[in-house]
Amino acid sequence: MPRYVPLVLARILVLAAVLAAVPAHAPRTAAAAGLSASPSSLSVILPLGAADTRTIAITNSTNAPVTPSVLEAEPAYKPAQSVPVAGPRHVTLPAQAGRLDPELTRALQSPGQRADFIVYLHDQADLSAAYAVRDWDARGRYVYDTLRAQAKQTQANVLAELEARGMVARPLWIVNALAVRGTLADAQALAGRGDVALVRANHIHALPTVEPAAAATGDLCSPDAPSNTVCWNVRQIGADRVWRDFGVAGRGIVVANIDTGVRFDHPALLAQYRGYRAGQAPDHNYNWFDPKLLVFAPNDQNGHGTHTMGTMVAAGKGSATQPAVGVAPGARWIAAQGCASVACSDLDLIDSAQWMLAPTALNGTNPRPDLPPMIIHNSWADTGGNDWYAGYVAAWRAA
Repeated sequence: MPRYVPLVLARILVLAAVLAAVPAHAPRTAAAAGLSASPSSLSVILPLGAADTRTIAITNSTNAPVTPSVLEAEPAYKPAQSVPVAGPRHVTLPAQAGRLDPELTRALQSPGQRADFIVYLHDQADLSAAYAVRDWDARGRYVYDTLRAQAKQTQANVLAELEARGMVARPLWIVNALAVRGTLADAQALAGRGDVALVRANHIHALPTVEPAAAATGDLCSPDAPSNTVCWNVRQIGADRVWRDFGVAGRGIVVANIDTGVRFDHPALLAQYRGYRAGQAPDHNYNWFDPKLLVFAPNDQNGHGTHTMGTMVAAGKGSATQPAVGVAPGARWIAAQGCASVACSDLDLIDSAQWMLAPTALNGTNPRPDLPPMIIHNSWADTGGNDWYAGYVAAWRAA
């Protein structure tokens, strides 16, 4: 019977995280011959979000035309705040009563019956040193290299036994584990090894069923304020004020979701897709992931992933036909299809978590830990109390 996955990160897009105090600017004077300014210098300090108007009169006493311009020359940043020295040290393993998953035992009762399952090793990589690495790219590379090295070093003996048993295994690295297919006898033998922590079924998690709604009437964008073209969700959290007062709409940020996919050619999402190339074919390498490696362009047979991505980054012109829907329309997005149209499997979700740390080409090769998203959104429901995915979030945090 399918179980539901916990809501790991829901409706989170932290625009406030990219806001910083506006630095004071040193006064500048007009030094060019034949030009004078009144006042000759100007220094203004304002709190973040405040506005002020000042007038500078520039006099050109020459016959040469002059085109004034205003440049923003920011001083050097102050030393960055201390990098946290503490955080999740290891990828934690799912909670399970006993080494062998009872659900796997029940599923393999018939003689010779085979099923997919996951073999988790005790020895998990120590990621604590990552928190002292200040450079974004270097930190991501360190976490990736550390996880890969730990998996390669410690999985050899288990792989040798699997080969001896005639089993095919696929190493995982975001967690030190192997994806295998075998019988109950295989699972029991592996659970008896001293280096194995868990043998766990490849649980299938059903997406909640959404009942069709009656034909909508009224204003879906702003039911609380009909005709307001900034939708209610944006106004509810004050995102429109961040756009207006601070000029921050997510530019320079890459977000991602692990969901049912995304309809990348949706007019409110296309231009924000990291693989979008104006006037050219889109480049889906490093920007889209199907764990089955069968679908080579973002798609969504369910609609849920498109909805959640739209909540994050959908663009709108603030008009009646194109209202402002997404919280950060200036951000770019990538996506992993961790859930098929109606369900998500543990292995697909783990593969998607790995891809988020180091996106790959469409065929799953050439991982790039320098191209991860900065914010990852997961929106799956659960009955509660199941934190099996927390370990992968720990790896993301370390990176």
